[in-house]
Amino acid sequence: MNTSSPHRRPTRILLESTSAYGTPFTTGIQRVVRSVVSHAAAAGRDLGVPCIPVLLRGGRFYDAGHAWHRKLRARHDREPRDPRPAGPAAPSFATGRTAWAAVRHRFRKIAASRTLRRWVAGAYWRVAGEPVEFREGDLLLLLDETWKTPLWPAVEQAREQGCRVGSVVYDLLPLDHPHFFQEAFVETYRRWLDRLTAHSDFFLTISRSVAGRLDERLLGGRFGDPRPCAAFRLGADSPRAVSPADVRPALRELFDSADQPTPYLVVGTLEPRKNHEFVLDAFDLLWQRQPSARLCFVGRIGWKCRDLCA
Repeated sequence: MNTSSPHRRPTRILLESTSAYGTPFTTGIQRVVRSVVSHAAAAGRDLGVPCIPVLLRGGRFYDAGHAWHRKLRARHDREPRDPRPAGPAAPSFATGRTAWAAVRHRFRKIAASRTLRRWVAGAYWRVAGEPVEFREGDLLLLLDETWKTPLWPAVEQAREQGCRVGSVVYDLLPLDHPHFFQEAFVETYRRWLDRLTAHSDFFLTISRSVAGRLDERLLGGRFGDPRPCAAFRLGADSPRAVSPADVRPALRELFDSADQPTPYLVVGTLEPRKNHEFVLDAFDLLWQRQPSARLCFVGRIGWKCRDLCA
């Protein structure tokens, strides 16, 4: 059981970053995790406390400092010289993308299940990795999205060895607005938050609004003992610009046409929270007065957007 003081200065800060390490996504939580990990060494020097990214592999946490450094360096070196090929736009982008995503997802489930991939990764790290030996004074920060990661036995073991655990909560939208999400995910998120609450000594959120809602949950729910909950502000970064040659000709023509008005642009994953349908309703009214107005949605296909993409 962890009996260390919640105000004691940690001797190490361990940053849980398993999901972001293994995903190609670059927005939202993944973007925050990558940014924090990329600045971890410098932050550690400023604080006088080592800040070490860790990964869960085979039921144990491993030091992932060198692995993350190689991944971030490769990403940095690849971006300017090897941009993603920009082929012609598909005539039916939404329908084609959705069908292809479904086929690819099914193939991955058949050829390499999540369980198999975890087993292979665990075997590699058991041979080549450096396992984390938790000790009194450590602080494990659950920075990443952990509802897909089976980490609770490892977290419990860390706490038994004297490690404090802090958790970053980005939002409570699946509980506050469940209609925006698939029912199965809402239930998964609810169970995850209960376990997160039971295993955490303190919480960090990305806004005071989320901190207030989380505090209400802790005080008003079955977790009656209040724990520290604070908010921090997200920073901002911008990806490096690509050259005009890297933009599809059809897309350049859409925005560079001299005889048509510049389109209104909406950027974001196609899913209910982004209110694309509301924007379309507004443009239905605008098009009655300005038939030449143009609208462009840019974003990957998300969830609950079948009618939007039809």
